[in-house]
Amino acid sequence: MACAYAYRWHSGYFGIVNSEEAYQNLVRFLFGNFRVDLWLDIEGVTLPDGVQAEEKKGRKVDAVYQIELVVSTHGKTWSLSRRKAEEDSPACRTYQGLKAQAPAVDPVHLSTVFMMKAAKVKADKPGISYSVTLGIRAPDYEVAKAFWPDGHFEGVSLFRDSLIVTLFDPDDLRQLDPNQGPAKDWMVRYTWAEHGGAVDKRFTPVDITQPIVVEVSLPAPIAAVVARNGAVTAKLRMEARAWR
Repeated sequence: MACAYAYRWHSGYFGIVNSEEAYQNLVRFLFGNFRVDLWLDIEGVTLPDGVQAEEKKGRKVDAVYQIELVVSTHGKTWSLSRRKAEEDSPACRTYQGLKAQAPAVDPVHLSTVFMMKAAKVKADKPGISYSVTLGIRAPDYEVAKAFWPDGHFEGVSLFRDSLIVTLFDPDDLRQLDPNQGPAKDWMVRYTWAEHGGAVDKRFTPVDITQPIVVEVSLPAPIAAVVARNGAVTAKLRMEARAWR
């Protein structure tokens, strides 16, 4: 089931009003070309050294990880999906919950968005692009049910970066490379805005009989940052398919 989180989504007796985000989501749901489901697969968490030391003493440690998301299309001033802690809409996971199911991966559904080729800024440019800005806030760690202030700085993130993604269907690929012949391949191109690492992945007609799945590991922080703030090991998973 598709589920998007739109900012300024007003409703009431007269339905949706005064919301560009709601309107744009509805138009793309009705007339879009692509559907993309976004997941965060959490593989594990690491505590700050000071908190880890308290846990080794047998004291119970807990924390709430707030996962934020903003999905934006190329050239637009609004977002298709928005989940922010200040607006009480992030996805949340607790340290104890993640610890209890380790080493199993915890899949967190972030949002479902729809893309429409007819709404591109440049109609003649091949591909349709969007950005996924992902943030994981450093939690308020608790030790023995008490707030742990040592080393805590309000507003610090364990991770924050934007993944720039472009989807190419067969028509786009032929426009991108006219010499490739009558191929019916699809391609996904992505790169982190700050961490880099551009990647192209092609998919054959056989591959696209199922949703196109692209998994992107979150760049690992440096050891000193992990020791101070902790860390989350995870993959951003995108499942794209044609939408008619």
